Amino acid sequence: MNVRAAIAYAALITLVVVGLYAYATLPASIPTSFGFDGRPAAWGPKLTVLLLPAIGVFAFVLISVVQTVKPRANLPFYVSDDRVDAVQAVVYAGTADLKTVLMCGLLALTVASIANSGGTLSPVFLPVVIAVVGAVILVVAYILVRAWRAASA
Repeated sequence: MNVRAAIAYAALITLVVVGLYAYATLPASIPTSFGFDGRPAAWGPKLTVLLLPAIGVFAFVLISVVQTVKPRANLPFYVSDDRVDAVQAVVYAGTADLKTVLMCGLLALTVASIANSGGTLSPVFLPVVIAVVGAVILVVAYILVRAWRAASA
């Protein structure tokens, strides 16, 4: 197991543990959305705190399955027969990075969401959301560019 995979697994396990701990300790009703003034606009059951860890587990499994697929059919450019193995190596490494970024991002979002559970919008929530979305977009773009270069070589 390489360092990227170890970090992804550690972030996934931490994400699940943090979600379960939060579920055990939060009040029965938590804010699920906030208005422009920073006050809760809607409340829901504390079960919603487990949504991000559930998404994380699903995404982790899905990306792990995608890593095993030959990249000819799921890329927006042509990959010749002689370049499939090179492109697959790039896609495999890139999706390992994507798992790491996604798990760490979902962990940060879960922690920020838990900080909001007291009824006050945490000032770090929006920057965390923007950073996570931006990081995922950058990693996907990086994977596509590296795979295209490997296919074109």
